[in-house]
Amino acid sequence: MIVIKDSIEISRTPQQVYSYVVDLENVPRWQPAVIEVKRLTEGPTRVGSQFREVAKMMGRKIRTTCEIKRLDPGKLIAFGVKDTSKNPYPWKRAVRLSLSKPCCSRVLGANRFRQAQSDRVFRGALKSDGPLEYETTYSLEPTAAGTRLNINGHFRTKGFLRLLEPIIKGQVRKESKEKLAKMKKVIEEIY
Repeated sequence: MIVIKDSIEISRTPQQVYSYVVDLENVPRWQPAVIEVKRLTEGPTRVGSQFREVAKMMGRKIRTTCEIKRLDPGKLIAFGVKDTSKNPYPWKRAVRLSLSKPCCSRVLGANRFRQAQSDRVFRGALKSDGPLEYETTYSLEPTAAGTRLNINGHFRTKGFLRLLEPIIKGQVRKESKEKLAKMKKVIEEIY
């Protein structure tokens, strides 16, 4: 499991920071890896609201369905992946198929065949909601200078992605710092 804890001071009120963060259309503006967000639930953002997120991780697009888990206006926003996949391990079938095709390994050579299979499997795994689960909480504390924005994230890789967890961990930590700095800059410019 990857755990991220970080914070930043923003020179705006907790309500201003909350208003910006809870607006799902703003997510691509402050989250470096997110390319696009599409709202799936009509009306104002509330517990249970869902949105589709397309992010880029390690050069690959990842599509996830996220859900607002907790909201406390002016104080807390929590969201995470809503696991919608029927088979959380879509690569298992591909691996079984690769083992049943020895003729391909003779034609390509065993190493190239394995690499081709792992590339195909890797792409399939990242397109699934199943191999990566996370919940991120943004809590807001009033301070003399404005607001302390705290991020507390829990990421769990499953299956094939567990092998890449050390790389993912470094990237998630780096993006967490970038995300907070960008949020500070954007929120202080807007309000």
